[in-house]
Amino acid sequence: MDGAILQLWVVNAYVLVYAALLVAGGRLGDLFGQKRVYLAGLIVFTAASAWCGLGGDVGSLIVARAVQGLGAALLTPQTTAFIALLFPTERRGADYGMWSGVAGLATIVGPLLGGLVVTRYGWE
Repeated sequence: MDGAILQLWVVNAYVLVYAALLVAGGRLGDLFGQKRVYLAGLIVFTAASAWCGLGGDVGSLIVARAVQGLGAALLTPQTTAFIALLFPTERRGADYGMWSGVAGLATIVGPLLGGLVVTRYGWE
């Protein structure tokens, strides 16, 4: 396969799995408890992140990124559910605003910082 296509799949594998399973991740939190599903997602995401760093080839990296997407799909809905459970109604607007700001900043800073690290040190 062409190298440029493989590079696209490194990003797309994560995004596709994340988008496809995000609603299911929220529902699993409803069924099994937000804390339990959050911790499962955290473990999956962390293990997949280690796999990304230790993978020896781009195929392994693509599969690990897909597993990261699964972990993120389990994590993300639970964080917004935690806000609703932990904060009083009159504060939720500010709390959701803070959550959105951090998520937006992470969306910008994460790829930039990741690109810097990969460019300087390599993804292996």
